Amino acid sequence: MGACLTSLLSLSREALSDQWQVFCCMRRDPRLITAVCIFWVERVGGGLGAPVAPYFLLALGLSAPDIGLLSTVSLVCLVLPAPLYGWIQDRHGPLYTIMVSSAACAIGCGLRGFAQNFWWLLPSAALAGFGGGNLVSTISAHVATETPPARRALFLSALAVQGASSPNLEPNPDLRLRVKVRVSRTLHGEC
Repeated sequence: MGACLTSLLSLSREALSDQWQVFCCMRRDPRLITAVCIFWVERVGGGLGAPVAPYFLLALGLSAPDIGLLSTVSLVCLVLPAPLYGWIQDRHGPLYTIMVSSAACAIGCGLRGFAQNFWWLLPSAALAGFGGGNLVSTISAHVATETPPARRALFLSALAVQGASSPNLEPNPDLRLRVKVRVSRTLHGEC
């Protein structure tokens, strides 16, 4: 048990070190730092909230069909505004898209925090889907437009790896090893 825990801590430390290195590379570019920080806040916040969300919804007295309806509303509100986000990005730039998406997500999460029944959760799910569901794609679009072509693949693949690994906060040595290998392959000394 002790050897497994030591191995897990070592892998986690190395994976975090590699991710920190990519973050430092992105941090050097002032056009990317705000978007990358928003990305991490969203990923960590979602990763912390997702495991307890079903218990929260059940504690409010929701049934399985109610939870399914909330998921459907969130999904529909994630898909429908994609053309709107593209239009905002083309007309006003990527930072406005990120601001609109972040604001909608924040309002949706705030409503969820104050929810007392299903009818409070319905607009919360819609706003969270409208905002938070599109936040990662809008940030990826911003990184793609603001990064020089020589480094674009590195930064986008680093965001993808970090996004895939960040919600998985549970101790899973096999997952951490796969994330470590992906991050190491992504870095390969280009920063």
